[in-house]
Amino acid sequence: MPLDNRADYTKLDWELWTATMAKNPSDFAAFLDPIVKWMDETPTRVPLTDWYDTKNGKQIGFQARSVVGGVYVKALADKELTAKWRAKVGH
Repeated sequence: MPLDNRADYTKLDWELWTATMAKNPSDFAAFLDPIVKWMDETPTRVPLTDWYDTKNGKQIGFQARSVVGGVYVKALADKELTAKWRAKVGH
């Protein structure tokens, strides 16, 4: 999903934040499925760049940035899952 209508690029963390706001699992999957496909097939082979072209899948510029931690937002939004993992680490 392009970030805005002026260019074909997107940001991984923003895509996952948007997906997390979906009201039901099928809508979340509709956002997530193309991301998983991109991660598997990207020609750049950069471990989770957060800025990439939606047409060709190539990394645009960013690499190894902390915003990639945004991929965990769905887990943090799930109260039961968050409680489960916090219990495992004793927090």
